[in-house]
Amino acid sequence: MKLFILMLAGALLVTGAAFGHTYSAPPSGSIVPITTDRANPGITPGALDWTVLGSVTINVPSPTGLAYDGQYFRVPDWTGGNPSTIYTIDPATGATVGSIPAPSQWPGGIAWDGNYLWVEDYISQAVICKVDPANGQVLNTFPIPYSYYWAGVAWDGQYVYFGTNTSPGAGQPDYIYKMDPAAGTLLGSFAIPSTYISGLDYHDGHLWYSDSQEMMLYKITTNGVVVETSPAAGSYPSGVAFANGYLYNVDHTLRVIYQYDITPPVMSVILTPVNPPILIPASGGTFGFNIAAANLGTTQASFDVWTNVTLPTGGTTGPLILAQNLTLGAGITVDRDRLQNVPANAPAGIYAYNAYVGSYPSTVWADDEFAFEKSAASDGGINISSWICAGEPFDNENSETPETMPVNYQLLSANPNPFNPSTTIFFELQQASEIKLAVFDIQGREIQALGMGYWALGKHSVVWDASGQASGVYFVRLMVDGRWSMVEKVVLMK
Repeated sequence: MKLFILMLAGALLVTGAAFGHTYSAPPSGSIVPITTDRANPGITPGALDWTVLGSVTINVPSPTGLAYDGQYFRVPDWTGGNPSTIYTIDPATGATVGSIPAPSQWPGGIAWDGNYLWVEDYISQAVICKVDPANGQVLNTFPIPYSYYWAGVAWDGQYVYFGTNTSPGAGQPDYIYKMDPAAGTLLGSFAIPSTYISGLDYHDGHLWYSDSQEMMLYKITTNGVVVETSPAAGSYPSGVAFANGYLYNVDHTLRVIYQYDITPPVMSVILTPVNPPILIPASGGTFGFNIAAANLGTTQASFDVWTNVTLPTGGTTGPLILAQNLTLGAGITVDRDRLQNVPANAPAGIYAYNAYVGSYPSTVWADDEFAFEKSAASDGGINISSWICAGEPFDNENSETPETMPVNYQLLSANPNPFNPSTTIFFELQQASEIKLAVFDIQGREIQALGMGYWALGKHSVVWDASGQASGVYFVRLMVDGRWSMVEKVVLMK
């Protein structure tokens, strides 16, 4: 199909040697002004592998779309017939049980609205056609913008969505348009984070599409924010549709329809604060907690884990932890001990510390929280000024946080670690700075100050003698100029 699409875009002639006819290719097309809502796209998650449950082979020469009419699949054929054909396929066997003529020669995406089919095609120009499913009669046509090719149609119960490709060779994004089916008026559009959209459907409040070159399936919001992705089976996905709660994808090259289970994994996340209730002074402070994520299912699960804080004044700050593309086997738990900074400029009141597992940022499979309070009274001292969450990192954790310690201030290491009864803390300053080097227990309480005041530039070492402390986990925190904080976890083993 892609070769034929390229011929269309390049205004070449498709000869009778290929399809038995000679066609003039459509012009290069145009993109109309668009309205976008991509101000907060979030972070594109990694592959969350939707399980392939099975597949059926179909006898469609060049399948380029997929729709489900409540009983059968409808599959357009891109072979250049005049007109081409839309096949009716038995989902259980893949057998052809009927067909109707396509609107014209190049049917692309297809959708079912409960009564009619909506098909992208080219009739003197790129159009969306409202089609009688019984006989293929074109009941209405609406022109659509395009500049390279068209692919994918969806129906959300009220509006039609369709996909177009701009110019993948130039690295331009694809677009999804929203259309009023009564008048053909374009109601808006948005860019999507891929360049070869090849199928589109609407299900459960989201748009789902396939990308034929990335070999990926996408779940996105109706304004383009990516929610989940998964690798596509086969070699050239060219259409997606939902039937009875399952996602189906037709492969153009292999002529196969694949069935996917998109049921989310059975997960849990548990937050365990150390020594609650937690009260943070007005000048800022820290508290310790453990975060544990578990796969409660029977198969391997891929997921993201993240945390944020709900403020007393409303709204949230974060993510404070963000670890993406984690994988756990069935019945496996992963946990981490962490130390959370609370800045001096945070307002007084009751906070909620929140943890989530799912697909960041908008799909949550499990969550947990605990409360802490920030006092209005000031303890003085060096103010903490960032929400840095330190301690044991997760795999694939994004360590970029506002006001992260600059590279010229380094808490290098603690050696030995584990230790008994003393260890040496090494750090480096590349300019003279006011510091505070202190040890905290896992409950977030300061155990001992190892150094304070202005220190010269250069490498420094400080010995911590923990003879009077109990065995366990401790955190050594270096604060520089009251702004930056870096933490090293140490273990005392007696």
